[in-house]
Amino acid sequence: MNLLGRTVRMHLLATALLAILDAASSALLRQPPYAAMVAVAVCMASEAALYRAFKGRARVTYSSAITGLIIGSVSPIAAPLLPVAVAALVAIASKFAISVKSRNVFNPAALGMLIGLGAFGIGDEWWAAGSLTLYGFAVPLSIMLVLVAYEARRLTAALSFIAVSIAAAVLLGGYLSAPGLLAVALSANYFFDLLMLTEPKTSPNGRRAQVTYGAGVAAMVALLSLGGIAYTYFIALLAGNGLYALYRVRGGRLL
Repeated sequence: MNLLGRTVRMHLLATALLAILDAASSALLRQPPYAAMVAVAVCMASEAALYRAFKGRARVTYSSAITGLIIGSVSPIAAPLLPVAVAALVAIASKFAISVKSRNVFNPAALGMLIGLGAFGIGDEWWAAGSLTLYGFAVPLSIMLVLVAYEARRLTAALSFIAVSIAAAVLLGGYLSAPGLLAVALSANYFFDLLMLTEPKTSPNGRRAQVTYGAGVAAMVALLSLGGIAYTYFIALLAGNGLYALYRVRGGRLL
């Protein structure tokens, strides 16, 4: 019997797995995740305040906690707290201020970090995507997030992103041996493609659209990386979000 809806399961899984990733990775790094704690607190408090201002009553959702955990997990673990708080506030505000047909246009965490971290010149670190060494291989903890992508019905987008990312790394880096291909596969940013890329409100649902979306964002990441552009993942994701929003507004057409 299905006691929980798919959306609730997805949110519970995302919250639990992000908390586990933060705890495990901070233990590996021997550094308390204060920035993550602040990001979650600011996201939840600002969401409650904005709901009260615009809807008449305070409300806090799983979504705000997940956004805070993402911001805290991608920003440097020892980042100054002010930039993290700004990123969290911008992220939640964007949910209320930028929407199309009752859906977010941009991934809140990506937009918040691009503005909040960028304003203070702080880079993204992705520290919670840390690895454990098993049988001589560094296995990213963030691979566990495949469960979240599955519950979000966006696994096709994630797999398309991973495939194109690996192909780009092989073509650009010449990793043709079996150990080289394994290293490329294990070094993929699973935190990004299994969680941020697959955020349901800012990504397509149809399978064909997911293939195009995932592959397109991966191609943008590769091109931006070649150009040495900062915040590569944020910019590529937000560009993909914007194109998808335009696609929806134009009734399934971009041109």
